[in-house]
Amino acid sequence: MNDLIDNVRIIEKFQEDMKGVFILSDLKGILPCGHPNTFYRTIARLEKNGVINRFVRGVYVTEKFDLSVVS
Repeated sequence: MNDLIDNVRIIEKFQEDMKGVFILSDLKGILPCGHPNTFYRTIARLEKNGVINRFVRGVYVTEKFDLSVVS
């Protein structure tokens, strides 16, 4: 549970700078996941809890994302 809370804080910290839009390489750089399987489970957990949503393949957005960034 602490990992989820830490990851939510990380997403919130970078949300403004990234305008709420993250590509997989962005998330790989900011989330502390060593193994690829751990990384993808972390992404799935963040999606399940509504922290991020998949916009299109490889692009994830937060609730307050800037549509002009993804268009």
